[in-house]
Amino acid sequence: METQITLLPKTPGRYYVQLTLPDRTTRGIGELDTTAGVYRKRIKSGDHFFRLNGEIGFNGELLSSPRFKFSTIEVTLDSETLAISRKDAVRFGHSRSFHGWERQIFVGVKHFRKPGNAIQPEAHTEDLQPSLFEALP
Repeated sequence: METQITLLPKTPGRYYVQLTLPDRTTRGIGELDTTAGVYRKRIKSGDHFFRLNGEIGFNGELLSSPRFKFSTIEVTLDSETLAISRKDAVRFGHSRSFHGWERQIFVGVKHFRKPGNAIQPEAHTEDLQPSLFEALP
């Protein structure tokens, strides 16, 4: 079994995003608001990889698949909310895969901004989705 992302309905247009790993363990990896076109997740500054590299990791399939309809990513880091467009996350991020974990895209925190401040998210349309991922290896 490969990793699998499942969208669990929360309210109309909003979903919990659940990842199932090959060993069948599951973990929540955020929330998707398809009405607003926003993917949201929370992390703590004490998380190992962030603490070492100042980077925030995202599931590679979630960022690269046109199945998931969003154009903006909002991350709550401790109590501060930061945002980046999906397109910029792919452009500035780099792919890593660790033993036992899915492929992830890591983006330096320096590429994020406060929500609504200097972020011009692209419209989330099906025509745009495939072009977002040309930069992925």
